Amino acid sequence: MAKATVCISWVTAALITAETCRAQETGDDGPLIGASFACIATAASALGAQTLASKKAGFTALTPRSAPPTSGPDFRFASIFKDRGTGQVPASLRVDAISTGLDVLKYIDPVTGILSPTPAQFGIHFTIEPEPPAARTTSGIVRREDLKPDGAGADVFDYEFTAGAGRTTRDLDGTEIGLSDGTNTSRARGIAAFDLHLTAWDLGAAIVSMLPANPRVFFSVPTNAIGDVPTAWWPAAQRSGATILYSEWTGTIWSEPRVFLPASRLGLDNSADVDALAVEWSGGGSTRVVFSTRTLPTSSWNQLMFVELATDGDPTPVPVKSSSTTTTAQDAGVGSANVSSVCFWDPSLNGQGCGVAERWSYVFGTTTALTPFPPLPTLLASSVLRDCEAAVPGLRFATAGWTTSGRVSGAAVHMIAFGTDIMPTTPWYTVATIGRPTGTIAGDPVSLFIPLPPDLVVPDRNRCLFLWSAWVAAGITPSGVELAQSEALRIRL
Repeated sequence: MAKATVCISWVTAALITAETCRAQETGDDGPLIGASFACIATAASALGAQTLASKKAGFTALTPRSAPPTSGPDFRFASIFKDRGTGQVPASLRVDAISTGLDVLKYIDPVTGILSPTPAQFGIHFTIEPEPPAARTTSGIVRREDLKPDGAGADVFDYEFTAGAGRTTRDLDGTEIGLSDGTNTSRARGIAAFDLHLTAWDLGAAIVSMLPANPRVFFSVPTNAIGDVPTAWWPAAQRSGATILYSEWTGTIWSEPRVFLPASRLGLDNSADVDALAVEWSGGGSTRVVFSTRTLPTSSWNQLMFVELATDGDPTPVPVKSSSTTTTAQDAGVGSANVSSVCFWDPSLNGQGCGVAERWSYVFGTTTALTPFPPLPTLLASSVLRDCEAAVPGLRFATAGWTTSGRVSGAAVHMIAFGTDIMPTTPWYTVATIGRPTGTIAGDPVSLFIPLPPDLVVPDRNRCLFLWSAWVAAGITPSGVELAQSEALRIRL
């Protein structure tokens, strides 16, 4: 298909939706705003603590994974965590950490714990445990959210680390995913366990073909739920909130959970409680783990600990650090608050060059230094994400980040171009204009879904074609018209 034909078909196929959510503020501009993910909420939420829920790309509420899929792994809570003897989930069973083993942890030094990523973009999605107002958070975006009436427990944060420097943003507010109503009655609601990669199995057969055919779900249970775990899952000596269990998809059902790592392999004893987990598992190669414990066993530990497991004796876990003197949790503004879930992502793993068929290059867009209109200030945030609507594969584009100061109308224009991984080689095309003739654009997130042309649905390493996406917006303020743009993002087609 010629590039011009691609552009024309996408312009005519545009479907525009605009969502009204909490007005955006400085720092609400993470690189994966509106990203899809799966999670288990806390018991205080309307979802309850025995539901594995997920959200689609864009600014949509979490919904339970309640129906069996037409094909592929059945990620329903009751399918994974049921007692195989009774066929039912024990009434009080809780799961407080999950990972599908697809986290990207290879950029953590196993001796020092220092982050040393080489790609253009590398990030850590995390949540914190609901707590009294700002009791333990220290600075930045996390503390700002913690000071709000509903707190920060239902928010999803991202810590982006590039070129030796980190930056924390709020990718999704609890009000944007249906966990919070913005008032203090929502303060106890939060996310108990979180995984960014699980929803890739919802993106259609082309993406699923790049994922493990027999995925694993790694998980832990809280200490107060040990007695509710079926005894067949673990030996008596390893019954602990710090034991990591796993279940594997056989192609038709999930295997009965069994022990993946006892507490001792994480440098812990059985009294510890692991409540956040990221696993990089290659099915036979190195296994890397980042985890958090509800309480720190020693003063030298931190809310994010890393260990690279070995067959000849495991090293001592080390705190994840952004520099030799600063832990990542400290740099992210977490302070001593409890990290309740964590996930490491990298859409440009191994580089985003044309010869590398890396699956996440087709799922997450990567920010670039390119700005299509250099004179305009870069005030808008944006993302481009693989998505499916009514089983139709496509891309979801989102933008946000305007302030709320006095705008009474405005419009956002979405621009796309096509080219290589280095630079767009076609002019920028206007795909859609989203206007707000009444009311206010005021930073309310806006998203746009465009179906993929059939010949671009299946990833192809021999096709060096990237889509470049950017937004330009105009808003009316008391002092006149203000123009702004986002950085360009690229995603592989």
